[in-house]
Amino acid sequence: MTSSPRFPNWYEPQPNEEPRVVTHPHPIVYWKGILTGLIMIAGAVAMFFELEWQPYLEQKQMLYIVGGLVASGAGFIGFEYIKFRTTFYLITTHYIKHRHSVFDKWVRKDDPIHFQKVADPDHLKPLWLYPFDVGHIRIHSDAGTEEKDLKLRYMPRSDDVMDIVKTMKNQHSRERRTPGENAE
Repeated sequence: MTSSPRFPNWYEPQPNEEPRVVTHPHPIVYWKGILTGLIMIAGAVAMFFELEWQPYLEQKQMLYIVGGLVASGAGFIGFEYIKFRTTFYLITTHYIKHRHSVFDKWVRKDDPIHFQKVADPDHLKPLWLYPFDVGHIRIHSDAGTEEKDLKLRYMPRSDDVMDIVKTMKNQHSRERRTPGENAE
């Protein structure tokens, strides 16, 4: 999150719409894939140093295994990096949007929730995420179904983002109650 966020290239704003929060999930969300990749690479390095004690034919087979482990480990880390770079949370003056990564594109819907349809936001900050200043925000929709709820998991600076969400929700609920007063 920056002090003056800009819209990402993929988003086409509506008139009079300004970005409030444009961010990725915190990198801590990808720790499993990165740790798996690092363990595979470390295993490959350990196997490589064991090669000098093996006969030549076994060395050749071991080199294939070492190369496979390094490639797989790098693949895990690359996969997680691409997921991180292509997942966005966008909060504007009108909408809340979670753009999923390119790998989740065909699995999940990318529908934004308008602030007039926000029923109740929840904020969960597990104890283990406090040192990272990260939390989860769940936006309940007026639609009443859990499918329409939006989950912003591993949101950086979640306390500040929750304040922004509540402020925008209150502003839109006031506009809904008194449409004549806020007209320009």
